[in-house]
Amino acid sequence: MLMVYPFLDWSQGPKAAIYYIGLAIGLFLVFFALYFIHNFRNKSLTNHSIEINGDLDQEYEMHDDSEKDLESNPL
Repeated sequence: MLMVYPFLDWSQGPKAAIYYIGLAIGLFLVFFALYFIHNFRNKSLTNHSIEINGDLDQEYEMHDDSEKDLESNPL
């Protein structure tokens, strides 16, 4: 019998099951590898940005808080 998709031939039960289990494990590993690479990249770039720019975020938050104080307590 000519199969268009030989990996769907379940007459080879154990071989096909091992193929699909291996594929599922491989996709699982690739997903988590990319997840950890993504988180590592974000963490390292955040640290690098702080080294270059200093604490600009904290200065911005302090400036933002002082504007809120002025709005709540007008002269």
